[in-house]
Amino acid sequence: MRRRITTAFFCLILLSGSSFANQERLAFIYYYAWYGNEESDSLWIHWQDYGHQPPEDLSSAYYPRLGSYSSRDAAIIDQHMRWIAGANLNVLIYSWWGRNDRTDAVAKPVLDAAADYNLRVAFMIEPYEGRTSAGVLSDIEYIHERYGNHPAFFRFARKTSYGPSSAQRTFIFLYQPDFSDEELKRLSDAVHAGSCDSILLLQSTDASLIDRTHADGIFVYEAVQPIMDLYPGIAESVRSEESIFIPCVSPGFNVNRTFRNKSSLFRPRAKGKTYDKWWERTLVAEPEFVAILTFNEWHEGTQIEPAVRNKKFGNRYLSYEHAYKKRGKVAQESYLRRTARWIDLFQQLP
Repeated sequence: MRRRITTAFFCLILLSGSSFANQERLAFIYYYAWYGNEESDSLWIHWQDYGHQPPEDLSSAYYPRLGSYSSRDAAIIDQHMRWIAGANLNVLIYSWWGRNDRTDAVAKPVLDAAADYNLRVAFMIEPYEGRTSAGVLSDIEYIHERYGNHPAFFRFARKTSYGPSSAQRTFIFLYQPDFSDEELKRLSDAVHAGSCDSILLLQSTDASLIDRTHADGIFVYEAVQPIMDLYPGIAESVRSEESIFIPCVSPGFNVNRTFRNKSSLFRPRAKGKTYDKWWERTLVAEPEFVAILTFNEWHEGTQIEPAVRNKKFGNRYLSYEHAYKKRGKVAQESYLRRTARWIDLFQQLP
């Protein structure tokens, strides 16, 4: 009983926080704060995955301009927010792996830096070990209690079929919602009935999942398959449900160096042509929202964060050299600049 009273109190006082107008088209970007190094964290985290040996040998097909950084480094976080804001993005989708994970410890510094650049942060609850549908409800309450009063905490006023509130609510992204429809329905209903009402979005391309689970909408997380060709149909189906659809766009996908072998899951960047094509086809669907996949998922090679071409590594890493016919430092930032251009076009849609 004491926890319920505390949760209700926190959620009810947070409605006055900053938000975006509901007529805006918003651009999101997936953000990962799971990296660590020996200098800042006393051990390597993620950069060494799959048997790699940092700092020169990273678990990635590309090498970051900022090197094998720690996600808790304040200067790194600030530079990331500067780049993201400069690319005309609005909201980070923050990869969150539970309250005992380092991503929870780093969330507050990310929110602080995001606020400095007028960015907002929404949370994506990942499939951490032991995750249950009941646990997700508790996670949503925890996220509201811990971060809901922060000025960078994302809220948006948007009614949906199963979330009819016109109040400002945050978006909760549920990645790999591997529960039964009935479990997801109970979760959605509990979220909407509770004092921490949120807009619950499930990772899926199946619009019928909304009716089956009472979720507020679906989002796509896919960098290999040409899913963008399905966006117009999905968007139309979701609109008819008075719900939310967030498609993704991605510059490519490459795990060959990460896994130390040639994978069948591969999508070349083609010097930027892949990214442009994905954007073009996405805008045909006239989406209300769009999400960039990703800012810094270096393992999968989907990042738009600047990557460096370093001669001392030889041909060990790929680079953005010649992307959009750019070279050198300009090429390193080419995907940020291209993102800014595409978001301008996206937000000019009627």
